[in-house]
Amino acid sequence: MTNDAQTYFCFDGTTNPTVATYFSETIARLHAGELTDADVDHDGYEPLIKHNGHLLLASAIPEFQLRTASLDSFDSNEHWQIIENLRQLVGWENIGYSVEYWLKEALVERYFDVPDNPYSMTRRQLKPDVDLTTIPPQLLEFACKVAVALIRYGQSYQRSSAEEIFTQITILGSDLPERLVGYGSGQLPEELALASGSGWSARANDVSGIITVTMTEEAEQPYREVLTYLIKVVSSSLFPASYGIVFTGPTENFLPIPHLTQHGINQLFQCAARYPALLPIIADYADAAMNEYHWYLNLEDEDCAMPGTFAVFALGLYDDTAAPIVLKYLKLCDGEHQSVHGLFVAAAIEKFGFTATTIDYLLCCVNNSQDPPELTKLTTQKPGREALAILEQVKTRTDEYEWDHIQWSIWGEEPETEIANAPAELQPQLRDLLS
Repeated sequence: MTNDAQTYFCFDGTTNPTVATYFSETIARLHAGELTDADVDHDGYEPLIKHNGHLLLASAIPEFQLRTASLDSFDSNEHWQIIENLRQLVGWENIGYSVEYWLKEALVERYFDVPDNPYSMTRRQLKPDVDLTTIPPQLLEFACKVAVALIRYGQSYQRSSAEEIFTQITILGSDLPERLVGYGSGQLPEELALASGSGWSARANDVSGIITVTMTEEAEQPYREVLTYLIKVVSSSLFPASYGIVFTGPTENFLPIPHLTQHGINQLFQCAARYPALLPIIADYADAAMNEYHWYLNLEDEDCAMPGTFAVFALGLYDDTAAPIVLKYLKLCDGEHQSVHGLFVAAAIEKFGFTATTIDYLLCCVNNSQDPPELTKLTTQKPGREALAILEQVKTRTDEYEWDHIQWSIWGEEPETEIANAPAELQPQLRDLLS
């Protein structure tokens, strides 16, 4: 086959014994850890592995590896090491589908009936002739490794696929999923899995994706240590990009944002932001945590938020020196699925008024939101003369559709009422702007 004018071998080509040998030799080199980035061709649509002057499709390597393996002598650790070495070279996103597809054939289709409901996405009814005692334990262990990889390296929605694998493995008689979800994979460094200091303790589970933090002392130093710990955890390649933080602290204080969930993670960053010396490390956490299309796991759907959200909100409500990271966040977050950033923008305008900075926040929010904030219902602030001048400039450089959304967000559905209620000296300027 060809990949941007390059010829390469895929799995179908392994019916040729010579091509099959290329794949076998490459797998042996992967197992030995001999391949480096120099052996990868990244120029095409999909990465290719170089072998003795030939190119092999990277995603075909685990397909060949697993399809030619015997389940009777299957070694979970050995097979996974090959896949892990390949993942480090080309990324899970380029090989994960091949591994999942094989697992579906080797495990799900072998042991589970097709559901009666043709629209069902799950298969949990065992075939009547399945003898649980004959299922290779190494296969179940390998399946759990696949589930952990989906959580660790996959997109946020792939966690549901991992959880389904765990459910099926449990049905097949293994307690490994329960142990993994309860205690983690055991691969997270000990200092990240469990940590403590004066006035605080924490633990992180890389499978459930939950970081639990307990603080018993209200002081700057414990917060500094907790934030440092969180940065290390979320920066680890072994920890999933979608995760939850369960926080318990001595002071119930929440971000001054009406309608925002009063969750422990809200409490953590509002309390930490009361110490100005901690603002730089709060920003460091936000930078480390922000990841488009990933989420805090332990928030309700209507409160869903990208990791880093509450840290950014705390910074943005402190003063406008946080504008660069706030704008970065507002541009990055998944506005199709979350709306809490609109609540933040309204709170920032309520605190600081309509300024050049808060207007920038609003413009970013309107451009990255399914439901822009209706400010007439969320803040008492109105644009003054300087703000109206800024908005006049905004109107000249935006198209009619975008301006309509900005206008609605600020003045609602009855702009004439807003004009009538404005100070007399602002009415002509406002009327020109809203005409």
